[in-house]
Parts: sequence; structure tokens; C-alpha cells
Amino acid sequence: IYANSFLTIVAAKASNSTEGCFAVVPERERTHMITGVDNKHGTPFTIYARPAIQHADNTKGEKLFPIASRAWCYQEQVLSPRLLYFHYCELKWECMEKTSCECSLADGIPHDKKEHAKALTQGSDIHSLNDRWRKMVRSYVELSLTYESDRLPALSGVAKQMLPIRKGRYLAGLWEDSLFEDLMWWVTETDSPQARRPKEWRAPSWSWASIEGRILHRIYPIKTTHCTINEVEIVPAGQDPTGAVASGRLVVSGILIPAILRHASPIPDTEEEELGDKRFEIEIVGRKLVHKIYVDYPLGREGPYYVPDRQDVHCLCIATDQWHTCWLVLQRVRDMKEEVYERIGMAKEKLAKGKEQEGWAIMASEKSVVVIV
Repeated sequence: IYANSFLTIVAAKASNSTEGCFAVVPERERTHMITGVDNKHGTPFTIYARPAIQHADNTKGEKLFPIASRAWCYQEQVLSPRLLYFHYCELKWECMEKTSCECSLADGIPHDKKEHAKALTQGSDIHSLNDRWRKMVRSYVELSLTYESDRLPALSGVAKQMLPIRKGRYLAGLWEDSLFEDLMWWVTETDSPQARRPKEWRAPSWSWASIEGRILHRIYPIKTTHCTINEVEIVPAGQDPTGAVASGRLVVSGILIPAILRHASPIPDTEEEELGDKRFEIEIVGRKLVHKIYVDYPLGREGPYYVPDRQDVHCLCIATDQWHTCWLVLQRVRDMKEEVYERIGMAKEKLAKGKEQEGWAIMASEKSVVVIV
């Protein structure tokens, strides 16, 4: 609907469907006429001025721009070829070529729609498509949903638009033709205390959709991959292959080394150690090497996803980029007959130049076949 529309009118200041498009501009935001006389030439003049206006891309408040925080609205704005926003005190225009507003502060500012259109027109450039998708995901995961189960469906329209020009399947928020890069998402130490697993399962643990919270991606090109993707299976929850999923599994042949998870010190400037806001480390078995990891959510927080201190875990080597070798941190899934793992974090091993083969990988004599759900 949105991709085939001529114009989408956006009630950007409305917090619900009853508020409509129009607003009374606050007195302080209105245009004021200033008259005077040029002292040098004695010529009268008139100037119209008003204070600089807040824009959705330069304010963190949701009060003025409630639409900017809604996950479902994100793809509607990306897919629509033209949008006319009714903000709280001005109109704003956005299309695939430019952005413009009444106060002119938004004129020429790069925006999602222009970048998206450019990536689609350069469909043969897989790197542009990959970068574009991952940038959208990073923006999208910060937006709110009424129902957590909508995280994948609310982005399915954009996935469908990309599907014909991608060279592989869509896999619960990741793409088959860039799977190694897509797997290397991570949660910063600052963001991990706010991250969490959704109340109901909605995606395999190797997908960013398996958590609620901000994520980042590795941005440097991969130099070497250290594993082989044997099989990827995603079972849709319905007829839509880009929507909600019922199950998923990833089978990888790679270097798997044993480690021990350690609950370390609390994160600085927090007073919520009892809630699990801690640093986490892994101790590589057999090397007496301790390394910080980036957990997908607070592992020490009580609940169904609690991971105890000194828990046995494993690290799966994925790839090496310009600066690091990236490992997925996995734990064995309990109550399953076969040996199956789930992701709980990522570790980045910084290697000395020219010594890429002297890191943790030397601990493994052969590759293992690993099933991750």
C-alpha cells in the first residue's frame, strides 16, 4: 500500500488516532514581524523571524514527535515515495530526492528515504544493500511496539522490497547472502542492562530479533571467515516468509572452544548490581586467559534466561575483520536430547598484526558441527 501510494500524509504530532493533523502553534514558536528603519540609508524594512524549531531528528523527546518512536511507522515512512508531515508547528516534505521544511533547517539533511532509494537503485552493489539493511535494523530496534511479537512483521514490508534484488533468503531479520556479517551483531556494555529477551519466543538466538534493545554491527569488511554454514532453517509462523517465525536453526561447522562464564564487577556508575548489571568475562579453558564479552542481555538477572556464575559455555569462531576475530558465545540448551546451543553474547579477540593464527583458535584441533537455535 505505502510503496504504491502517490503521497502519504503523516499526522506526526498526534499521539493517537483521535488527534488529527492540525495543531495550534505555540506563541513562542510563531513568526513575528519586526519593522525598523535602516540607519544608514533611512530605508524602512520589515523582517519576519521565529525561533529555531525542534525537529524529529534533533530531539530525543517523544512528546513533540510521537510518530518518531513507533516501530510500525518506520517502514511506512521508508516505503512511501513521498510524505507530507504535519508537525506540531510546521509542515515538512520528504521524498526520495530531498527533505524540506518551512523553517528550512531540514533542507538538504541526509535522510533514510534518500539513502534507501539509492541502495535499491544500486541493487547490483551487494555491499550497499548490506550496509543499508544493517543501518535500518539499528534504527528500527530502538523503536517501540505495543506487541513484542510484531518485531519482525513490522519490518516485513522493507524486507519484501529488498527480496527480489538479494541473492539469498531472508532469515528472521538476517540475509543469506551476507550471513557472516549479519551474525556479528552485538550489544554494548552501556546498552546491555536495558536489553532483554521478549516475554514470548519470537526468533532464534542468533537473530537480533531475539532481544529487545539497541544493537550494533561490526562495520569493518571481513578478511577471513573461520566457519562454514551447513544449513539454515527458518519456519514461518504463517504464509509470509518475511513475517513472524515459528522456529529456526543454524548449523555451522567451525572452531568451537570451551570456556567458563564469569560474573565480574558491576558496570561503573550503576547502583543496580542486584539486577544483574555487571560486566561478564569468559575464561578460556586450558589457557588461563580471561576476556571480556558483550552479553546480549543481563545474564545475571533472575528469571528464565538467568545464566549462573562459572557456567560452562563455548565460543564459536565466526570471522576476522581488520581489527578483531569475532566469536559467538554459546551455552548448551537444557532439556534437549541432541546437543544444541543458543547464543548469549559475542566476544572480540584483538590479534597482533601478522599473528592471526595464534589466537584462541589454536585451542581447537579440529572443527565441530554446531547447532544453534
